[in-house]
Amino acid sequence: MWALPDIHRLNKEAAEKATSTIDRAVNLIGEDGEAAVCDFCKEEATFGDAYFDIFSEDPKGTVFLYDRCRENYSDVPEGYFYCGQCERLMIENYTWELYTHSDGCDIYCLNCWRESYLQEESHWIDLAEPGRIEEVDFDELARSPHLLAVGQKCPDSLEHIGDSVCVDNSTGGRVLGSMYAEPSPDGAVREIRSLLQQARKEGHKKAILILDAGWQFAVDIGVYVPSESFVEEDVPEGFCPKCGESFMVHGDDGGCVED
Repeated sequence: MWALPDIHRLNKEAAEKATSTIDRAVNLIGEDGEAAVCDFCKEEATFGDAYFDIFSEDPKGTVFLYDRCRENYSDVPEGYFYCGQCERLMIENYTWELYTHSDGCDIYCLNCWRESYLQEESHWIDLAEPGRIEEVDFDELARSPHLLAVGQKCPDSLEHIGDSVCVDNSTGGRVLGSMYAEPSPDGAVREIRSLLQQARKEGHKKAILILDAGWQFAVDIGVYVPSESFVEEDVPEGFCPKCGESFMVHGDDGGCVED
């Protein structure tokens, strides 16, 4: 339960079986080709659904329930949840790390929550604002939203700057080995500031801190910026994809301040 499975293998197998997995869930057919039985009481299933995880778009398996068990679990057996946005049945976790976010009203998978969270401009750090990077402290690191998980690749909309910083849950200090973590968060703050400065030197205008891995006694916090393709797609027609200025400012044939 607490060892992360081979995600590449899971994704490959899921892609190969995607159609048959959904068909079996809809038609209540077990892997042996016979009528599916409830995952809990072993009576003949009366309800089935395909479940997904956050690591790919293909279903990873099926859940079958008998009427009584479906009523007991309110359609959602332990270890699963329905995402309030994509409305798919999702697996809750493979390790200590949960793949969910609750806003108090509904539960979302990390993928849906991430895309929603990134849309809010106030969640980003303005790298051009004087003194903003120096203002980053441990409280800001501690507020980093959980938007990615161990083993999950960086989404196309983001670019990861450098390496994430592993921080101890109890002290906030950097984890520097299997047996040692710094006694204070000062080193972690300095390293995150350095990564933000790197992002600014590379020409990025904004960045965001993301908790991108949850371990049993520590978390990883990374610095991310919008990917170039994401930025260009986001720029309205008639505006420069490099600097965001209207072509009326410097024309569409050169003169960009980023050149």
